[in-house]
Amino acid sequence: MMSNDFSNAHEILRTSSKLFYSVPETMELLCVGRTTLHSLTASGRISKTKIGRKTVYSVNSILTYFNSVN
Repeated sequence: MMSNDFSNAHEILRTSSKLFYSVPETMELLCVGRTTLHSLTASGRISKTKIGRKTVYSVNSILTYFNSVN
């Protein structure tokens, strides 16, 4: 992923009023597929949360991941 993509996604997260992002939204922000997102979650590099039956990723979790790869 290009650093410009990270910068854009990071800015979106910092200015968003959302607290959680769905799996497809997180995949788009990270520019990864479902399998890669699952691998990142399974390895503990990003953490997921369940709200009812829906899996979501918190803004803090995504930002922590961004900071760890930069």
